[in-house]
Amino acid sequence: EHEHEHEHEHEHEHEHEQHDAGTHSDVHAHYRYDCSAPDALTGLDLQALFEAFPGTEKIQAQVIGPNGQQGKLLRAKQAQITF
Repeated sequence: EHEHEHEHEHEHEHEHEQHDAGTHSDVHAHYRYDCSAPDALTGLDLQALFEAFPGTEKIQAQVIGPNGQQGKLLRAKQAQITF
């Protein structure tokens, strides 16, 4: 895993939808990063998010980067997407 420091702009918005009297929730988040060293980024690991919110079952990730667009369904046991 490669660690590096960089400055980035962070934009996000959240939409919350409640279903079945609070038994199910959908959260939509949009993030945009402008990185000064994009070649150093090799992927995204959301394991910490699954640990912080143990009720999270899945995350549908959509990534747009220098190599194009890709999507992947992430779960606690497979929480990484590579670029």
